[in-house]
Amino acid sequence: MKFIKDEKLNSYYFLFGDNEVFKTEFIDEIKDLLKDEISDTTTFIFDLTDKDNSFTVNDIIEKTSTPSFFSKKNLIIIKEFHKLLKEEMEKLFYFLKDIPEFSNVILTSSVDRNEFKKSAIDEISDKYVFNFSNKNLYETKIWVQEYLKKYKKSIDTDILQYIIEESNTDMSLIKNEIDKILLWIGDRNEINKEDFNMLRGGEKEYSIWALTDAIGFKDENKTFAILEKIFDDFEPEVILGSIFQTIKKIYMVRYYVSKNNPKKALEVMYYNSKALEIVKKQVVNFINIPFVEILNIIMEADRKVKKSGPFNAKIAIYVMLERIFLKLNEKDKDKSKLIKK
Repeated sequence: MKFIKDEKLNSYYFLFGDNEVFKTEFIDEIKDLLKDEISDTTTFIFDLTDKDNSFTVNDIIEKTSTPSFFSKKNLIIIKEFHKLLKEEMEKLFYFLKDIPEFSNVILTSSVDRNEFKKSAIDEISDKYVFNFSNKNLYETKIWVQEYLKKYKKSIDTDILQYIIEESNTDMSLIKNEIDKILLWIGDRNEINKEDFNMLRGGEKEYSIWALTDAIGFKDENKTFAILEKIFDDFEPEVILGSIFQTIKKIYMVRYYVSKNNPKKALEVMYYNSKALEIVKKQVVNFINIPFVEILNIIMEADRKVKKSGPFNAKIAIYVMLERIFLKLNEKDKDKSKLIKK
């Protein structure tokens, strides 16, 4: 979705609401528009929820007021700004009226605009304010349709409404469901109800997502039982791709948690905290195994699947899973270094 219609940037923006997907895409759009003027070294993030990195409003103002020697502009991102004390917020809002031309500022808050009671923002023009709420179904539907257009896909409006309702209007869950379906439908152009029903892993005992969950939890018996049930319903490439994507997410979460970066780990899971907690439990099973070892096993299976008929492709996937479980069982020790929940 394109948020800045005329591509003319304001000096600052306020992003309210619980729709983290939209806020992330808005920031990415700003970065893209400023790609020739900013760099990683001139992009600064001040996060009010980060207790390990304390700062004051004076620090924000100083950074915003200091030109860079390396790029034309600074990009300042202030997360959860509503947590500022009243005096600090008023000081920051006063500064926003006269931001140096070499800086752009984005202020984000998980609070809905209508719930933000600080009088200081009443003076801010609406053109600087965006409210991204999961309850805004109109914008959610537009986003999904535009997202699918990038892949030359479409979706029946009734099915989209069904996905939104089943996801409890949570944008991160909706995006996750759409991505699953895109993987499933392959070259087909339209998403139908059967696609969604087939992939509802959370409610079906035998589904492709139940399969990948079983692998993540190192449940060997359940994995092979599910695979036997569903193999004929899916192309071997879809099964293989789903397994790879699940394991890739496990390793990405493992990496960010090991680097004490829970926010990036949450981003990997589309800001779904419940899904993140599940994957963190799965990380335990892969904690001592280098990603490259699992990747090599999957790549070898992929080569065999591409050269095989259905029967041999099934054998290749079975052998792959047996080798993965062998790795998991071989290195299932030394758990004193496990990540904290």
